[in-house]
Amino acid sequence: MCLDDSCNSEASSRRDFLVGATAAIAGLTILGGDQAASQGVQPPTRVLDDPSIQHGKVVFKHGGIETIDGFLARPKAEGRYPPVLVVAGNRITEEYIPNTCAALAVAGFIGLAPNVFHPLPDSARSPDEMRTALAGHTDLDVLGDVQAGADYLRGQPYVKPGPLGIVGFCFGGRIAMLYGARSRR
Repeated sequence: MCLDDSCNSEASSRRDFLVGATAAIAGLTILGGDQAASQGVQPPTRVLDDPSIQHGKVVFKHGGIETIDGFLARPKAEGRYPPVLVVAGNRITEEYIPNTCAALAVAGFIGLAPNVFHPLPDSARSPDEMRTALAGHTDLDVLGDVQAGADYLRGQPYVKPGPLGIVGFCFGGRIAMLYGARSRR
């Protein structure tokens, strides 16, 4: 709770982020569909197909070596954009993670999903195999992975300096809350 005006810019910034992202995604969906329909063109069915963004796999350092990969999406237009970390509840290859990062990019943000499941071998498919493979990867390790993603973002020339957002799904939501509670930034 804030009793003076010092919190208003931060609260307004969060509110502006949510309102702007929602409005941009809804507006692009509506306008893109109407414009495409009037021209007899099928609108893109996935935000990943939007030509105004670029996206793909990135690899960044953790503990001094390039050991973590992630999925990054950002606007193609020159400029510096506010960053948002996207923490997955499962492997980052699940389609909702790249789509979330791309939706953020369409809305004028940079979305990075650090692969917090990087110790998980591709061969692990069953829940028991996954639990066994991740047994030694603690919450602190995962938070370190998320911090490595934040550090990577802050070092990019297209990232706007200042605070960053974080969103997570399922397990990733828990990690996002832990990260926010532990981070001094």
